[in-house]
Amino acid sequence: MKNIRYILFFVLLLGGFIARGQNDNLAKAYNCMQKGNADSARIYIDKAMSDPSVRKDAQTWYLRGFVYKELYKKYESDDIRSELRDTSVHDLFISYRIDSSHENKETTFPTLKYLAATYYNDAASNMDSVHFHVAMFAYNKHKAIMRRISTDNFNKLDIQFYDALGEIYSGYFFSAPLFEVKKKYLDSAHKAYDKVLAINPDDFSANYGLGRLYYNQAVNIITNLPVDAAIPEVNKAQDTCAHLARLSLPYLDKAHKLEPLKIEPVKGLEGDYYMLHDSEKFEVNKDLEEKLRQQQSPKK
Repeated sequence: MKNIRYILFFVLLLGGFIARGQNDNLAKAYNCMQKGNADSARIYIDKAMSDPSVRKDAQTWYLRGFVYKELYKKYESDDIRSELRDTSVHDLFISYRIDSSHENKETTFPTLKYLAATYYNDAASNMDSVHFHVAMFAYNKHKAIMRRISTDNFNKLDIQFYDALGEIYSGYFFSAPLFEVKKKYLDSAHKAYDKVLAINPDDFSANYGLGRLYYNQAVNIITNLPVDAAIPEVNKAQDTCAHLARLSLPYLDKAHKLEPLKIEPVKGLEGDYYMLHDSEKFEVNKDLEEKLRQQQSPKK
């Protein structure tokens, strides 16, 4: 037997079926669910759905959504693209949409929130350099559900998600061997970090991430410049690096102000000023880097 809330809901549900003279398959589906047999309930509820009059009933759609939710838990909880879960979400939203009185909102919304949470968990568990596309798919599914049943904003979750995504794209940018591939990941990382900064301009990770990307793009150009490059080619590379350094500066400067004890932004600023031939600011940041290292090194 299920908990008392579960039982009471299905008692009311069955009463509604009987009162409205619904076909016998609905009662059979209910009885199967009462016994915890979702497989048999699926057979009967799908049969019941062939009756056009049944398809107009909100509680019937809820019952089918609930059955498919239980089947998802039983068979496809490890399947990111579970059709059982998608069907459950689809049916529950139909139930809510056609229920003019919204009398079953108290049962529909918690079930939808549960399913949304499973998508979020899938996104969190797949946010790595191998499966991040799966994480993006699951996270968007989570948001699509929650936007329809909640007025909460996603700022905090979006910041966490897109900071992590930007870091993953940055990793691919640093390791990609070809310039064309690097640019692809640079653009993707930039878009991810821009989403974060649109929500919170003072986010350290996004500011440092963007500053580091521009700086490393410049380093990559210098590193891959042929030793026998012609003077015009060298001049063009230096101009490009100076431009990238200027793009990098405001982000690294902001990151340093947000986290003044972190060495990484200072090291980046040091590199930017070196490329810009600003020896005074280069020396200032070099001294600051050394001072921070001394402060953070273990005392002997």
